[in-house]
Amino acid sequence: MKPEKYSVVLTPGLSRSADGGEIKKISISPGTDTIELQLELARAEYAVYRAEVLKSDRTTVVVIEDLNPITADAKTSITVPLSASPLKRDDYSVKLAGKRADGVYEDVASYVFRVLN
Repeated sequence: MKPEKYSVVLTPGLSRSADGGEIKKISISPGTDTIELQLELARAEYAVYRAEVLKSDRTTVVVIEDLNPITADAKTSITVPLSASPLKRDDYSVKLAGKRADGVYEDVASYVFRVLN
């Protein structure tokens, strides 16, 4: 059986969207081995980014460095590939940081999503 990939687009912000909607909910089907988070950016200020995925208790699930922004259809985003296996039913946040010329990371945005299963 071919491994499956699930993609979800996340916009920066708090736990509720600007229009009062709920956080993005995802359901991971059996056989899915990779989750791709598409993190939308207002603008690409850095050439390289780092994403830290945290559970609701603020423990780190994974940190992925050397992520590059991609622009398509006038929208800029960062693709964060994650293994589906550590993602259990919980609320998660993603802290995105950009790498400055001196090598120091600056926080850029945060994103939230909920895994339902």
